[in-house]
Amino acid sequence: MKYGVFFLLLLNCICLSQVHKAGKIKIGIKAGATASQIKGDGFKGFHKFGFVGGAMFQLQLDKKYTGNIEVLFVQKGVRNDGTAQNYFNLYHVDFSYVEIPVIFSYRYKRCSFGFGPGIGLIIRQHEVDYRNNSNDHNSFKTQDVNLNADFNCILNKNLSFSCRYTNSIIPIRSNPSGKSYWYDPWQQNQTFALSLNYRFLKLFNKEKISDENNTL
Repeated sequence: MKYGVFFLLLLNCICLSQVHKAGKIKIGIKAGATASQIKGDGFKGFHKFGFVGGAMFQLQLDKKYTGNIEVLFVQKGVRNDGTAQNYFNLYHVDFSYVEIPVIFSYRYKRCSFGFGPGIGLIIRQHEVDYRNNSNDHNSFKTQDVNLNADFNCILNKNLSFSCRYTNSIIPIRSNPSGKSYWYDPWQQNQTFALSLNYRFLKLFNKEKISDENNTL
């Protein structure tokens, strides 16, 4: 919980400072698909597919730099169905998060590249293993603090396509041994997301625009 409070306070400070600086604010929506895995669970492969979607707020800091704040519903987890020969490999984890990433982007021609932190608040978890043992509560941490790397292809003034990679920076579940090392933090969410983004509303900071005009 302490990570969530700290992140939300930091997000609030960023928003207040950047909204004042921004000359233009764009609001939009996005929707797409995710492919995910949990690093450290013993199973490899981005075989868990899900949905990502939500609202976007883009702050135009100058001609090339933007600050992007999003509120997203994200599905992620693990899907390993096992085989008839190796049924013991069956393992499913289903997560649903509300995530708030803060991405700072640099635009080059019709592309942009972004990087920034985020936090996910878990709203659903379901874990099943080969013994059909089911666990829906208290297995994983309620928060997922992560880092995001983002690539955006701008299709027109309102529409863009994005590819994003998200990796936890704090383990999503405590190690039963009680040990965790910086080079081996145990279990982490790793997610690729593809989405289509549509910006439909522009707001202008009249104070910022007036200041720019006065300097001309």
